[in-house]
Amino acid sequence: MKKSFKSILAIMAMFAVVATGCKDEETNDPKVDDAITLPSSFTKKVLIEEFTGAWCGWCVDGHLKVDNMMAANGSKIVPVMVHSGDGMQPAEYNSYYKPTFSVTGFPTGMINRVPGADTKVVQSRNVWEAMAATEMAKQAGLGLRIDASGTSGDNATVKVTVGFLEDVTAGCNLVIAILEDKVTGTGSQFDQKNFYANNSNYSSHPFFSRPATILGYEHKFVLRKIVSSAPAGEVIPADKTKKGSIYTAADLSANLSTYNKANCYIAAWVHTPGGAVLNCQIAKVGENKSWD
Repeated sequence: MKKSFKSILAIMAMFAVVATGCKDEETNDPKVDDAITLPSSFTKKVLIEEFTGAWCGWCVDGHLKVDNMMAANGSKIVPVMVHSGDGMQPAEYNSYYKPTFSVTGFPTGMINRVPGADTKVVQSRNVWEAMAATEMAKQAGLGLRIDASGTSGDNATVKVTVGFLEDVTAGCNLVIAILEDKVTGTGSQFDQKNFYANNSNYSSHPFFSRPATILGYEHKFVLRKIVSSAPAGEVIPADKTKKGSIYTAADLSANLSTYNKANCYIAAWVHTPGGAVLNCQIAKVGENKSWD
């Protein structure tokens, strides 16, 4: 009887070791950890939404400033070019951007949608760099990751996850958008005007020696469409905006049939309703961008 009891104990111990080994193996699976574990910190990134147009001859200077900011700060800058009055104007310009932010000038832009010294959110290009530097110096209380690897034909499946390292009690909206880089076309809807061309007041400007109308101009990171349920984004439930929480939006299908899929990106940002952008992220279609 004692022998049988010892045998049973031995068998139970063996199963316990096997079960424990399986559990450890599953927990250490990097895919599982990546799905449930938040990093200890997030990089504070800057969303710059520039209001521009092919007809706007001064806008090339705005484009240049954004290029320089990206070159100096790398992936910390997420550019979104919101066009007006040309062949790249998104539906959201008239329905959302213009009335919500009182856009009146070009080029102007928003830096994480924070107000400038004049309390306005839409700002002149002369202050973008300084405002961006101030934003990047802040601590990020949340971060985003984007899975845009799933593609089928002209459709991309997009999954965006938001992780919180701090409580956000003001409420949060998640916006997901399609951007297209290096957009070109022919005619006045795409050819870029350049008011710096042979302008003696700007002889040292990089666009001084370029034509007054630049044919085949590459328009960068053009906002094509916001694919969230509304231009202001979907509301993240309050119980998911607490410290340590992770919110994953329902998969979205982005149709890219009218764009150059190879140049398309998914941008996502979280903002407080009517307030500042808390953080943002960007990923090329067909790729992933994890926590950083």
